[in-house]
Amino acid sequence: MILFAAGSTLGESVRRTWVLLAGCAALVLAALQLGLPAAAGPPPVAIALPEAADGQVDVLAVSPAADGLAVNTRTATATYAPGDVAIRIPETAATDEKSDVLPDGTWYVAAAVGETGAPRLGWSADGLAAAGYRSVEIEFVGVDSGDGKLEVFSGTVAAGRRVLSWTDATARKHTYRPTESGSREVLNWAFGSPGRYRATFRVTATGTDGRKVQSPPSTFTFLVGTAAAAATPTTTTLTAAPGSTAGRTRLTGAVTGTGARGWVEFFDGNATSLGYAEVVDGVASEEFPFAAGTYTLKAAFRPKYLGDHLASESPAVSYTVNAGSTDVPTASASPTVPAGQDGTAVPTATASPTLEMTALPVEGDSSSTCTVLGEGDVDYAVRLKDGKPQSAFRDAAGGWHEPSSAVVKVGAETVLPLPAGQDFLGPAGTSVWQLPQTPREGVPSLGWLAEGTAATWTLDGVEGPGKVVLFEAGTEGAPSVVFGGAGMSRELASGVHAHGTWGFTEQGVYRLAFTHRTSSGEEDTGKLTFVVGAAAMPSCPGKLANTGAHTLLYASLGAMAVSAGAVLLIGVNRRLGLF
Repeated sequence: MILFAAGSTLGESVRRTWVLLAGCAALVLAALQLGLPAAAGPPPVAIALPEAADGQVDVLAVSPAADGLAVNTRTATATYAPGDVAIRIPETAATDEKSDVLPDGTWYVAAAVGETGAPRLGWSADGLAAAGYRSVEIEFVGVDSGDGKLEVFSGTVAAGRRVLSWTDATARKHTYRPTESGSREVLNWAFGSPGRYRATFRVTATGTDGRKVQSPPSTFTFLVGTAAAAATPTTTTLTAAPGSTAGRTRLTGAVTGTGARGWVEFFDGNATSLGYAEVVDGVASEEFPFAAGTYTLKAAFRPKYLGDHLASESPAVSYTVNAGSTDVPTASASPTVPAGQDGTAVPTATASPTLEMTALPVEGDSSSTCTVLGEGDVDYAVRLKDGKPQSAFRDAAGGWHEPSSAVVKVGAETVLPLPAGQDFLGPAGTSVWQLPQTPREGVPSLGWLAEGTAATWTLDGVEGPGKVVLFEAGTEGAPSVVFGGAGMSRELASGVHAHGTWGFTEQGVYRLAFTHRTSSGEEDTGKLTFVVGAAAMPSCPGKLANTGAHTLLYASLGAMAVSAGAVLLIGVNRRLGLF
């Protein structure tokens, strides 16, 4: 009898313990679900702007691309997107020599020949003739500087021939047509005063069939003289989508300031950071979840490079969100971001949020077993479905797979000693795992594709045991990094299909969150999983329709879990008197 009573008491204690544990688990689940961020946290910290100060620099390195023309800046060691490198013209380049090309005054000349300590500047067009282009035209769109004087000429200062000019109304020459589309030419570049110059050019190529393709305007940065050049001022304005109800609302920040590169961070009040978006052509736009209510919104521009542009904030905007069928929790508060000494905002360090993917309605098996993409030409693509962008894998046979249902296998056969010239992955000779740019038997080559729409392709975040970099082989062997960290973007023209090399520094499972955003502001996000080396194959979570309601789903699950956990704990307390 005594044993039976003791056993009964023990059984009741065990049952109560399980109830208590279940309640705690429910609360933990609720905290995890409600803590899912609606957008990325603070933008990346500003970094120093790289400089090109010597050697041969192709200011405009023009090459064929799937959408027509690509324009970059190329040095002997690297290729940069326009504005991602500053070309340094030193004080030793100053001259008072006069000519018809250079009127009275001191000019700073990066000479095509001679020893001035300045880099040798020019332009190049690799592969245009082979791609069927018979002529090229370079258009000087404008220059943003203290005095606006910039001359590009051939020959010498004393007997030069003006090629491009932005000095005065009578001398300006805004277009230049080189004699050969596949040439490389070094020219004299002369600047009228010390300081920071931002010169904007556009390139047009004409095909042998008469068709013309044109690059978008590209802005290049020059630092003239030894004195520190003042950062370019900016202004930021904020607009919000009108007539919004509870759910997701699009905020747009417009940034003035020639060549402004960086991010716009959006705030509710002064301390609640909603997230950020990259500035593209002076505009940053993103959707955020809002419950019904009235908000005081602000937008703040955060420069990508230290001392390049000044940070700026928009005036506060009062915004009302009407009641909808379901309220979505607003983002959690974060400390106000302090300003740096040069006016560049320095984000407060916070933990990187876990990035949740948006599942896509695409064709394929709906089971939880992962589709392994282990060979052939594989592409991570954006396409239009019912007028909306969708991000998905396209396999070598033309089948489509949503990112949550597939993994890319980077097997043991991909390991190799790191070649010289890829120091962005580590020291030469160290072991790395690489998916090749060109397919080979038994190994996938992962490329990118835009089908039926142009888009901006952005890396939102990376989870994994080591470093991962996507890069392309340069025209002269020097690699060009496409993605090396969160916040980097690539413009994809409609119909583009290209491949690069994916490098991984450690074995394990990597997850990369990407967003495709179209010019209309529509976007879709996917999370790519890579299994590198001998890592165990993860499970795949099945599929959800891309209705935009995943945030609502998580919030609802979290609320249900909180309620269930609370009820369980209250019941336990009443029975046991624990608290």
